Amino acid sequence: MTAMAANAIAPFFAAAERVPRAIALVDDEGRLSYEELARRARAVSAALADRVNVETLVSVEAPRGRDCLVAVAAVLHRGGTVVFSDPGARSDLRRLAVDPVTLSAEDVRDGSRGDPGPEPAVSVRPEHLAYVCPTSGSTGRPKWVGVPHQALVNRIEWGQRTYPLAHGDRVLWQADPTFDFAFWEMLAPLWHEAAVVIAGGLGQVDLRGTAERINSFQVTAAHFVPSVLDALLRVAGAESLSGLRYLFLGGEQFDSGLWRKLRVLSGVRVLNQYGPTETCIDSTWFDAALYTEGPAVPIGEPIDRTSTALLDTDGIPLPHAEEGELGIAGAGLARGYLGDPRATADRFVPNPDGPPGTRIYRTGDVVSRRGDGRLEFKGRRDDQVKVNGVRVELEEVRGALRTAYPASETAVTAMEEGGRVRLVAFVADQAADPDGATVVAPDERLVERLHSAKVPTVVHIGSLIRNRAGKPDLPAMVEQLVQSEQRQTSHLSPPVDLTPTEAQIGKIWCELLGISQVRSEDSFFELGAHSLMATELAEILEESFAVELPLREVFDRDSLRDLALAVDELTNRV
Repeated sequence: MTAMAANAIAPFFAAAERVPRAIALVDDEGRLSYEELARRARAVSAALADRVNVETLVSVEAPRGRDCLVAVAAVLHRGGTVVFSDPGARSDLRRLAVDPVTLSAEDVRDGSRGDPGPEPAVSVRPEHLAYVCPTSGSTGRPKWVGVPHQALVNRIEWGQRTYPLAHGDRVLWQADPTFDFAFWEMLAPLWHEAAVVIAGGLGQVDLRGTAERINSFQVTAAHFVPSVLDALLRVAGAESLSGLRYLFLGGEQFDSGLWRKLRVLSGVRVLNQYGPTETCIDSTWFDAALYTEGPAVPIGEPIDRTSTALLDTDGIPLPHAEEGELGIAGAGLARGYLGDPRATADRFVPNPDGPPGTRIYRTGDVVSRRGDGRLEFKGRRDDQVKVNGVRVELEEVRGALRTAYPASETAVTAMEEGGRVRLVAFVADQAADPDGATVVAPDERLVERLHSAKVPTVVHIGSLIRNRAGKPDLPAMVEQLVQSEQRQTSHLSPPVDLTPTEAQIGKIWCELLGISQVRSEDSFFELGAHSLMATELAEILEESFAVELPLREVFDRDSLRDLALAVDELTNRV
């Protein structure tokens, strides 16, 4: 392997010198050349000169888009460290005695009009922090992972050796900037004379829009969380991805059922990638074309300059074990958790199999080693789950529940339904049916405190069921919820009880929820739907009725009767 680049931004500016007129970015506003993107980044960098130096934390407060990309390039060019945060997150950073410089979209646009000025008199070295990324914390607050340039450089360079990008390639940037894969989507194309295509649908998953953009913008590489990709396939079909060269999956388990749907894509290389935030995007990979059997596609083998080990409960490597906790060492490791040396020391431990001073990260994920040496994901050791690709510490949700429902007993768990994970919070309510379980809208304080993917389905229950040890009996409460939902769906509704629109929408509900019949007064969410399913429903309704239906309408009009009325209003049937 050749020597690594010194930092994660210099290769972009080198590409801009080689191919100044090449397309660097494509979005709904048009195109930006490498020359223009580099000029804007240097101009914003110059505007930051008085406030930003090496490892100055800069909070980029521009949504996914061209201003955001300019901001990232400018901050890294100046030597700063990128963090994406909102006011609540900034408050949490200040708790850690960190007060980031803020850079808004307006600041970026104003700075872009300025003079690029001379190159900054700073040397951005491999060990300097490139970005800080939040991940779920067991204390109820996020942990802030500091990732150095060398880790990001290693990940990008390995990707280029494994699935090369070139002039003419177009990479879809659709990850939220707070998720680390966004840094590969933003920067890897710009290293290699390819273009970044900005996804639409800010703030929500836009399934049909994503499929249309992949085709109309001639995207050749895209990354999906498996559950989101599965929903897109149901809405747009596998043929919507036939123009891709590379299709990456990561963030949650890639099951065999999804692979069967993707096998029809000839000429598309499908790769399963695995890695926690603490090891810079991805640490292992597997080419799905090699998958033959088993409930899920393996997570494979380590990427370059990375090693893995199976650990026992004390974090000691088990050289001949077939199953254990996954430990990851090598060039991709983060520096640790910002302002939290105790948590850093707990998860980044000395590597007994590595050179003196090296560390290994304890992932908390249980894996098994196959006969060919490749790894298969088995589950979690700790109190952590993944929901639609987002890592969630259940204790973080418990803390938010205590704030939102201070006078009530609460408990939270994760339910797996049809290959998808749903977070469910049980809230004791004396007014609730003692033998039932009623889904209600979450308290505003819960929504304000948690990332949208971490907001659970809130279920009112007469009192928490407890086991003999006095602890909440979560399986029993889940069973009570399941039985309650089954009672909701076990009735028979003669077709004459439904209007034509209700009948058509009801059929779609039944297909999505796996039930037989519905009544007009039934609630989509009380029948077991979740936010990703709501997005899928909105997409299907728009196509079926040729209307533009905001996702908010699916949430606000969640009964079959009200949703049908909303569709009728849009089609002028009432």
